[in-house]
Amino acid sequence: MGWKILEIEKPCLLKTFYNNLVIINEKRLTISMNDIDVLLINENKINVSINCINELVSNGVCIILCNEKKLPNSYILGYKVQKQSYVNFLKQLKWDESYKEKCWNWIMNIKIQNQLNLLETFFTDVTEWKKELKNRSKNQKFDSQYEAWVASFFFKSLYGSSFKRKNENTVNACLDYGYTILTNMVARSIVKKGLHCNISFFHGSIYSNFPLAYDIVEIFRISIDLFVKKLFEDNLIKVNENNFNQDIKYCLTEYIANFKILIDGKYEFINNAIDKVIDWIINQDFKDHQIEYNYILNSINQNETSIELNQ
Repeated sequence: MGWKILEIEKPCLLKTFYNNLVIINEKRLTISMNDIDVLLINENKINVSINCINELVSNGVCIILCNEKKLPNSYILGYKVQKQSYVNFLKQLKWDESYKEKCWNWIMNIKIQNQLNLLETFFTDVTEWKKELKNRSKNQKFDSQYEAWVASFFFKSLYGSSFKRKNENTVNACLDYGYTILTNMVARSIVKKGLHCNISFFHGSIYSNFPLAYDIVEIFRISIDLFVKKLFEDNLIKVNENNFNQDIKYCLTEYIANFKILIDGKYEFINNAIDKVIDWIINQDFKDHQIEYNYILNSINQNETSIELNQ
């Protein structure tokens, strides 16, 4: 079983007891903190002590706080890291511009390849786009303009020519919600490994505390794209509506907690896959590993969703 993404959406009292999180409202629920990867607090009327928060983060739990729109707004991570963390940080300090460029090109190649593969699943002709991708991969050239062209083509092919990512609708709300959870999971892993979130490959901003997470999460975004497209195909969400509700959020949260990626020939839950990718980057051997994809749109009613990702 993968680690849980635990969402709190009703007023309650949170306590800790012998390495367990205890949730008290009408009933009493006890969950081992060892089984929790992310605690998503989606309710303002939560009674929780500083001691409880410290216990959670000391056990590696990432706490995400939602705003009044019920969307992730901030996160709390602990400083507790592995013994190897200082060594990893020293390795990160030695990343030169050449290595950063190689990492970013590798990430972009995986991301764009997967976007094009998903479009092919829906009978979209991407022959010319794949030729261009091959040329850019060979020449190690991935600029932000090219990535933006592909992204625009990708989303318009999936949701119609008038679709824009900046518009307020249910599709974009689902994408933003899923991407935000994934980004926080990547940030948690980065901190756990002892890396600094501000030493990145491409993203960088005085307004963001974790550009490195924005870099690495690009590899995993396709997982959210797949599921949101499935919701759209099943007519559960629409581009011309803005009704992002609790049921949809529940489906997304369960999906993220349970889907698997085929990595080096073995299915891994997303939290484990993120850890492994970051280890590859730290050890500078990412090209020696495989991330494989297969674009079967599984039913959202399944308890487990497996996705294979082809590099």
